[in-house]
Amino acid sequence: MLRYGNLNELPPHLQTAAKALQRKNEATESPQRAEPRFPIAVWVASQREDGVEWQCRSLNISRHGLGLEAGMRLIPGERVQFQFQLPGAREQVRASGEVRWSDQRGRTGLYVSAVSPVHVLTSWIAGHT
Repeated sequence: MLRYGNLNELPPHLQTAAKALQRKNEATESPQRAEPRFPIAVWVASQREDGVEWQCRSLNISRHGLGLEAGMRLIPGERVQFQFQLPGAREQVRASGEVRWSDQRGRTGLYVSAVSPVHVLTSWIAGHT
């Protein structure tokens, strides 16, 4: 079997496929995939890096991930700020993260990198495990 030490050593026609597989493997290994997700449908106020604001619905949540019905296609790697109210919580959750994937129907997966207040999210998740 022929082995390459670097993707750039592959013939050009194979580099694209190899890079796509590598991105898929990296996404699968993210903390978002390692944690249980909980279905949740709440309104989420969101803002992209370019200042565009919109309202959307959540699909699921984990400690480091949020699935959205964004209504628009977002760009993987794009930074997003958002806030939402969890059912039964007194405080709103404010968070920021990065778009991990987005499909043509507007569904989007976010990696959540910062949450405030974090105890609101962790308490809600603990109550649903």
